Amino acid sequence: MIGLFFDLLALLIVARILLFFIGYNYGAFYEFVFTYSEKILKPIRNILPKSKVDWSPFVALILLDTFAKLMNPLVFFIVNGAYERIPLLLYSVFISMLSSVAVIFIIIFIVKLVNDRVKGQNYALTMILDSMTEPLIVRVKTKLPFSYKRYAGWLILALLFATEAFIQYELDRINY
Repeated sequence: MIGLFFDLLALLIVARILLFFIGYNYGAFYEFVFTYSEKILKPIRNILPKSKVDWSPFVALILLDTFAKLMNPLVFFIVNGAYERIPLLLYSVFISMLSSVAVIFIIIFIVKLVNDRVKGQNYALTMILDSMTEPLIVRVKTKLPFSYKRYAGWLILALLFATEAFIQYELDRINY
């Protein structure tokens, strides 16, 4: 039941992200989504450093996913007195959180690469994606020979996939 609560909150955040990208900003549904998601995002936004990109929805999704994976087993272990299992649970949830971060960055880079390929007609989306990815792409480009600089985004995406595969391997090793 606790997991369902966090899943519903995450769905609220995802709805807000989708409404933002399609430009839907009126009506009762929008007001409901905006009002209740803002109660989650505003405190996170106040903690995060100022940036061109509002990272609070991504941070909120990661935190909600982390809490959803942590709360049920933690309550179970405490109620049943299985305190020795809590450190492994915390490690597992931390690794899972890293997986969530990797997946979000994979999605961002896939959307950016597709947007660049189709010559991004949505100016706002292009600007957001560029401001999210350019700091990393610029750093990778400085390490690559000139003829390969155009592949920096693809290289980062490949490294993110490799990181996610390693994290999943570690999670499988922990859980079995």
